[in-house]
Amino acid sequence: TLTAEDPQPHPVGLNETYWRNTIVPDSYCEVPADCKPCGYTVQNCGNFNNYTWPFNKPEESCHLIEFYSTDLLGNVELLNWQCVFVDNTPPVTAKTVGTPNVPCAQNQACHYYITQQTPITLDCRDQQPHPSGVEQLFWRDYLDNETAPPFVPEYSNHLDIYKKEDSRHILEWYCEDVLGNREATQTEIDVVDSQAPVITKTIVGPQFGICPPPNENNNGNIISNCTIDGVTEIHVGVVDPQPHPVDGVTCDWYYEVIETGFESSVFVEIQFP
Repeated sequence: TLTAEDPQPHPVGLNETYWRNTIVPDSYCEVPADCKPCGYTVQNCGNFNNYTWPFNKPEESCHLIEFYSTDLLGNVELLNWQCVFVDNTPPVTAKTVGTPNVPCAQNQACHYYITQQTPITLDCRDQQPHPSGVEQLFWRDYLDNETAPPFVPEYSNHLDIYKKEDSRHILEWYCEDVLGNREATQTEIDVVDSQAPVITKTIVGPQFGICPPPNENNNGNIISNCTIDGVTEIHVGVVDPQPHPVDGVTCDWYYEVIETGFESSVFVEIQFP
């Protein structure tokens, strides 16, 4: 927007205001001393236009804007000029999901299974060719059965987020630069599961005593004994508890053979579906 007035002490009145715009090398905007009227170093100067209403410049580049006014007697104002970068590109937020995490399957309406110790990092980055700088990062996190709260502004381009409740979370965010160029709102659905799996054990076949025996006590001694023979089966199962099981459980187990003067241990890993 250009505004002109005929100054005191005896103004006769404005006649016209003129302007022109020239795309110039970036150094014109980066180094103030290099910002000079068209014709000093840049020779492809266009004609001046009559100023009738505010104008804008869509091209992302360095622009040299020159302007002056005349009064009704033909007095001509000295030429004014200004060099400005045009930045119409919004920032882009880079998201990193830390460990532990498990990507959701295609048939699941989520992005990741995580725990309450999994960090989610948002880094807002203004884009080339002429970044004006990041102003704010906006975000909100809520459960999928809740009404979405207002966005929380962060006056920074970096944020670490931890989910503090085992549930299904909706994380939304966007970034905005100093000129108001805004990134589209991004969404991630995370299922938080911080509960360990629960193992079950069943003895099937000939047995005597308390079978299966309970776990060891604090001293490492068996509280009771269970006697089986060679055809007895030991069934081990596992359940990832509700409300948000990630499944895909792996259990490590071992057994020991203890005889007089001889002891050995065997370690085995089992993948549960």
